[in-house]
Amino acid sequence: MNPLRWLCTPVRDITQAIVMPFKAVFVVGLTGLINALTYEGVWWFKWVALGMGIAVAVALARAARTLVLLGLAAWVGRRFYRRFGAGRGAGL
Repeated sequence: MNPLRWLCTPVRDITQAIVMPFKAVFVVGLTGLINALTYEGVWWFKWVALGMGIAVAVALARAARTLVLLGLAAWVGRRFYRRFGAGRGAGL
């Protein structure tokens, strides 16, 4: 188990949200081309497109969750700094 997992997870979530749509376009395009070249009356690549669409939606949802949590942490940190920050509580 990685002890720094909680620190690396936000970076991974944001990276996946940026990279996953490009992966999806590549995979769906490649499978669509293969399906068109080997067409026998069934367009099966639509299921690949559905799966990749779900993967993109999940990646974006994870990134949104990460951004909300980071924003909340920044807001709490700012409130603490305003309350107990430099020059306050030091007897000045």
